[in-house]
Amino acid sequence: MRLRLIFGVALSILTAAFSVAGCASERRASMTYEECAKARRCTVHGIVTARPAEHAWMGELKLADGRCISVSLPLSKLNSLRQSGPVEMTVSGRVYGDPSADREIASMEIAGRQIGLGLCGNFFVLVPD
Repeated sequence: MRLRLIFGVALSILTAAFSVAGCASERRASMTYEECAKARRCTVHGIVTARPAEHAWMGELKLADGRCISVSLPLSKLNSLRQSGPVEMTVSGRVYGDPSADREIASMEIAGRQIGLGLCGNFFVLVPD
């Protein structure tokens, strides 16, 4: 009986240790500007500021190296950011090329969300709702 109890406690401790290690290993590190630009999905970390970009508000994410990436945030997050000012955060989403170099495109909408073009970089990250 005592051996069974000790074995059960040891198994519980090992299970908890592997669960924590698994969560830590699943956490994605921030990608560089170059990695994000080439990826289909991107996770980046930096200081995000709400900025007007043509006809829509976007997030401007400053990376540690000083480069910036445009991010399209859900409306609730964008409104919160406009109220609070710049915030350090990690965002993940789908990467899209910025077609603003093509003068024929005046506005853009993806999944019902207005996208501001030309804020910074040559791509943007669409963060899902």
